[in-house]
Amino acid sequence: MDKSPSRKQIAGNLLGTVFDQLQGDMKKLIDGKTGTLVQDGWSNIHNEPVIANSLQDDPDLTVCGCSAHWLNLLGQDLTTHSLMNHIVEVKTYFRNHHKPCDWLIERLDSRKPQLPGETRWKSQLTILDRYITNRPSYMKIVQDHEEEIDQNIVKKVQDINIFRNAKDIAD
Repeated sequence: MDKSPSRKQIAGNLLGTVFDQLQGDMKKLIDGKTGTLVQDGWSNIHNEPVIANSLQDDPDLTVCGCSAHWLNLLGQDLTTHSLMNHIVEVKTYFRNHHKPCDWLIERLDSRKPQLPGETRWKSQLTILDRYITNRPSYMKIVQDHEEEIDQNIVKKVQDINIFRNAKDIAD
């Protein structure tokens, strides 16, 4: 009976041998041909980079970038840093402080605050939308619990100009 290779053998010599063989096979397949290299990247749960490549040899293939990602980048360009920082500060407060978080959860018309992520598709629009959706809840909580909430957050929640700017961009 054949013995299966060990983890060390697979990760060491065997992996290198198979990699070299596959690389040689691929070079033979694409040598002298024209193709389109498509690449995408993201991070895994440990925030380590992951890059995927695909080689297409269809001459009729039209390749364009991810429209959701492009729209998110556009949203980042349209949203001022001061507006986003203001909204993120309010959302972070309501997510990270137990009582305000509980008060927000108790409100049936609210949704869990979402914080920005550079690689999240639709991140900018979702953040603005959630802020607009939750603002009546934030206002009610501030009204009912003003003494218990950081006064800087009270002022930010009550700032009508930030709300109007967020609504203008989201619309």
